[in-house]
Amino acid sequence: MGLEIGAEAGVGFGSGGRKVGGGEGIASERLAGQVVLKTGADPGVAEVGYWVSAEIRGRGVASRALEAVTRWAFSAQGPLRLARIELFHAADNHGSCRVAERCGYGFQRVLPPQPPVFPTEGHLHVRHAEADGEHRHR
Repeated sequence: MGLEIGAEAGVGFGSGGRKVGGGEGIASERLAGQVVLKTGADPGVAEVGYWVSAEIRGRGVASRALEAVTRWAFSAQGPLRLARIELFHAADNHGSCRVAERCGYGFQRVLPPQPPVFPTEGHLHVRHAEADGEHRHR
């Protein structure tokens, strides 16, 4: 199965005002995954989330897609001008932890459960814009 990864940006409007975001589509014959970047009240901070279908896990697809969206989000030519991107995942999702660390998102802390939406502990990982140039040259 051939995979194609492509970044795109979009602007949407919701009840909270203007939202600018970007996404990374992972295409094959079937939808294989997605990376979503969302902004909130703090204009310098965004949250990134992703998923990859079971049949393509372990091939580096999530890492490549996350890195592409991260570079776009921190780009000086981009619309976001972010200082920080936060990544949250369930503490027992070891694959997501590896992807985050591989892409330069440092582990910050364990998050307590918040039932019913988050019934188990979580992890917070963060990547800062000022460290982005350093990460590219590893």
